Amino acid sequence: AVESTQSTGDLVEVIGSENLEKLHQQFITAISQTKEQKTLISLTSGIGSLHVHNKSLRLDQTLNSLFNTSKHNLMELNFSTGETLSLMSSGAGSPPTIPDVLVNVMQPGVARETQITKEVLQKVIREYVLGDVRETQLQAAAIWILSLLKHCSDSVSIRSYRSDIQHALSVLLSNKDTVTQEIASEALSLLYSTADESTKSHLIDMLKFTLLNETVPHKHVDMETKVFSTEDLGKLPSSLGGGNLTTYKELCSLASDMGQPEMIYQYDPSLKVQQSMSNIWSVMVSKPKETVDRYLREIIADLKSNIHSRIWRTRESCSNALGDLVRTRTHNDVILSEMPEFWDLVLRLMDDIKESVRKSASKTSEVLSKASVSVCNIEHGARGARAISTILPVLLDLGIVFQCS
Repeated sequence: AVESTQSTGDLVEVIGSENLEKLHQQFITAISQTKEQKTLISLTSGIGSLHVHNKSLRLDQTLNSLFNTSKHNLMELNFSTGETLSLMSSGAGSPPTIPDVLVNVMQPGVARETQITKEVLQKVIREYVLGDVRETQLQAAAIWILSLLKHCSDSVSIRSYRSDIQHALSVLLSNKDTVTQEIASEALSLLYSTADESTKSHLIDMLKFTLLNETVPHKHVDMETKVFSTEDLGKLPSSLGGGNLTTYKELCSLASDMGQPEMIYQYDPSLKVQQSMSNIWSVMVSKPKETVDRYLREIIADLKSNIHSRIWRTRESCSNALGDLVRTRTHNDVILSEMPEFWDLVLRLMDDIKESVRKSASKTSEVLSKASVSVCNIEHGARGARAISTILPVLLDLGIVFQCS
């Protein structure tokens, strides 16, 4: 064994530079044959440290060896691999479990580290994020990108590939796995926070275009692609032969049977993106309260136009958002003027065909009730009297005997 106290010269003398390639291949073989996480972490850290300062080793072999560890679906291993990729990309430092003396076999070269970062990013984005891989490997790709952004944010390649990284993270944000979403959102937040104002403005414009035009990048899907797990959507109707609703083909059959084939292009499999959007919002908007106040009328107009959308998730989201607006801005003049219509919209939504939408509308109605009681208090004088004259009629007309058309 090589003691960590040995000098670089001693290490080269013990190993011999001509044997580094042999050692490299031994690492690759051991990684491919090992399944135990702790051992794999040591091996991947070792091969990365060995590669950092040796230009003769084949980069493609090292990267393939590291990326193939994603098949094990081990979270800690994925993070360790991400740190190793970052180490190789930065060309400086090493994981604490690896002796510094092993890392210092040769001097690093800035140009080589730039090329390594470029190749790592290209391989992660093209072959994993946009490639045909398993869901668990997409999670690994998200972890690798996050690690690169954390440890190599000043890299020339990171700066030049920011648009491609955002594109990849947009794909990962739309993934149905909540852990992948959270990691991607954290990475996107980091991407913005480390960019200068000009680059940040450009990235935000790209993201706004993606969100507003519904052009979130997607992966290739064929008729047998599994888009839902067995329990996500239940069974097919008996008229279609029953069975689980899991593949793209089965989803198409259901949409056609309902006479609404266009719903295939509207269906969003991601159910839990609130945290992702929240993280993006916190980075894009430096003064959230002031921004919402400034565009309050536009936000309300958008909610009113979409709260009865044919897409149930849109209806539910609008209901939740409406409740948040009223709860946080109860005494706002704009909110007060819109209260009658808010009641009309929410009362209709309480009779929605979708149970989760009805529950959301019920919660929003409770918010409206508390807000109505608060603003109609006679202690507010003329303002309270105006609120009573505005809200009471709609409650008497619609709240007692409501006929939904």
